[in-house]
Amino acid sequence: MLRKINYVIAISCFAINIAFAQIPPEKVSTQTDKQKVTVVVPSATIDGKINLIEGRVSLVYDGDTISVTTKDGKIYSIWLKGIDAPESKQNYAKKSRKMLADLIEGKDVKVIVYKKDLLYDRYIGMVYFNGEDVGLRQVETGMAWHYKQFAYEQTSEERKLYIQTEQKARTEKIGLWEDSKPVAPWEFRSGKKTKDNDDEPTATTESSSNTPASNSSSSSTNQNNKSARTYILGPRGGCYYVSESGKKVYVQDKSLCVKP
Repeated sequence: MLRKINYVIAISCFAINIAFAQIPPEKVSTQTDKQKVTVVVPSATIDGKINLIEGRVSLVYDGDTISVTTKDGKIYSIWLKGIDAPESKQNYAKKSRKMLADLIEGKDVKVIVYKKDLLYDRYIGMVYFNGEDVGLRQVETGMAWHYKQFAYEQTSEERKLYIQTEQKARTEKIGLWEDSKPVAPWEFRSGKKTKDNDDEPTATTESSSNTPASNSSSSSTNQNNKSARTYILGPRGGCYYVSESGKKVYVQDKSLCVKP
């Protein structure tokens, strides 16, 4: 009798084990599952692969350009989106670089990539250190300008914040705003003076060819320069050419971008 009971129990346990083994894996709950963390990045990815760069700042070139080395040894050149720092021969160039170096050189940062600058083989993006927008910090300390020429690449919130931050630095005469007439880097690169001393248009746009007769000589020179340039129609409908310094210069006459 006892043998029969043991036999029945053994058969029952075997049947239970078989039934449990047949339960699909997704039906078995576990407490060790970890929730996936999603990083929000711009919808337009770069090269179809790169939209977030994480690594250590291995070099600070100037007040708006750095190198980031990732854990796998790859090195990326990054231009901080939204700002333009003084050029090497301008006032505050060294101070701007030092400010940026003191803040992030040798530190781990995250770069949310916006796009790739094919001309200089570098990435343009927002750089964050301990959650702080490094580019905005440069503007706040008066070590860089808000790059208004490319403000359209920023969100409305970013533009508003950068504009307000620069205005505050101007009002309080912080950093480069201590100078009575600081020259914007894009004006310095194009060889132009400040707006206060020069009636020529800034590097953002180019004046039309309708000039007074007294300026016919300069008008002729401008036309010759225009004919030698290659004009590009941007994805947003803007017409521009690339200057010798590698910067986009937008023109008002969009017919220049229309093929004859």
